[in-house]
Amino acid sequence: MKLTGILAMFLLLLIIGCTESTSIGGEILDQDQAALLFVDSFTIQTASLTEDDQIAYSPTTQLLNHPCGYFADPVFGDIRADFYAQFRVNQNALPRFDTSMLVFDSLVLRLDYNEDGYYGDTMAMQQYEIFRIVDSNIENDTTYFDNQELAIDPDNIGSIDFIPNFQDSVDIKVGNDTITFAPHLSIKMSDELGVELMSYSDDQDQNNDDFLSNFGGLVIKSIGGPTRAMPSFNGSTAATTALVLHYHAKDNDTTSLQYIYDINANSVRFSSIDNQPSSVVNSAKTGGFTAGRDLLYLQGINGPDVVVKLPYITDFKDQVVVNSAILSFTIQMQTDEDLYPSPEQVVLLYENSEGNFVLVDDVLFTFNGIGASVFGGQPEEFMASNGQMLRRYQMNIAGHLQRMINNGDDIPDEIYLRVFQKTQKANRAILFGSDHPDYPVALKANFTFLN
Repeated sequence: MKLTGILAMFLLLLIIGCTESTSIGGEILDQDQAALLFVDSFTIQTASLTEDDQIAYSPTTQLLNHPCGYFADPVFGDIRADFYAQFRVNQNALPRFDTSMLVFDSLVLRLDYNEDGYYGDTMAMQQYEIFRIVDSNIENDTTYFDNQELAIDPDNIGSIDFIPNFQDSVDIKVGNDTITFAPHLSIKMSDELGVELMSYSDDQDQNNDDFLSNFGGLVIKSIGGPTRAMPSFNGSTAATTALVLHYHAKDNDTTSLQYIYDINANSVRFSSIDNQPSSVVNSAKTGGFTAGRDLLYLQGINGPDVVVKLPYITDFKDQVVVNSAILSFTIQMQTDEDLYPSPEQVVLLYENSEGNFVLVDDVLFTFNGIGASVFGGQPEEFMASNGQMLRRYQMNIAGHLQRMINNGDDIPDEIYLRVFQKTQKANRAILFGSDHPDYPVALKANFTFLN
């Protein structure tokens, strides 16, 4: 039913002094109670679509998870993710390697697993090759997007086949001390690169400008065929992800020394994503609102978002105050849910007058204040009318719904559902659409009429 028809129905309810709202306004005077109404029959249109490329790195965007792999999602299609990382010298201990007194041992790339970002089969074999970045224009005051690639040397300088080990810590002997690190992946780099790094500072301390002019960083690429998983690594400043140079003094070959080129707040690092959707997902995107009546496809890692359109919402302008509003999506349960779980958090955005996608106020208020659970957006179980246990996303959108009704600041009648931390997670979900016969997308709201 169109919203204009709903509005006429509301006015009739006001005339006869009836209300369906029982959860709001219990202490309001009797003469005001007729102005409280519950609505759950909005006209809603939904569709799956791919938004523009996401920011993967900027001076103000410092991501924690960095996907790296070649993942074959059985429903959504194939995804490649390459991890680019820029390493820097320690400003408090600038390197100087007097090669007349020191001997190179090995160079190791250490990648800190991010278990929260890992998606899929943890027993899937992964194959990596590492290449040297030769792009001379990497700047940490530049914005990089998740579809960008940097120039690299075509010859690999390291490789590894591995199954992730999230259980065992690693003991590393440094000098006379043994340091225990959290589970991580270690990849031996070419000796030639290690000797080259030592040669940069033979006769003087080397600062970052000098180091970066010689060494742009590394990219980790998945090789071979697609796997059943998308690994993820931690590239934050608190991580153990680093490039570690091992060496010893010529007169003491029993004591191992090391220098760590680490990632800090000034390091450029990002994942470059190539998402190749399946025919099912492509059909859903090209089918627009028609295809979105039945099923919707939602995915992180540059995958599809969901758009929700409320075409008649401004018919309420200047006539109502929104007391509460819950937007609900039911998840189509998958047989491989344990292996490929639904996103742990989804959020809502709108496109502002400048063409930028902005989190709705309801998300910003709860995330920055009283907690994400107040907004919702986490998968929760519920019992359907047939007794079946299902899962759904429910979100409180009262604040933004009021802005949509008022149409102030050119607020559009569309909002976008997206995986939280989209560029960092491969999680996905299939949702029932706007006109699904059993579990359609629903908006339930309580209003106070002003007239």
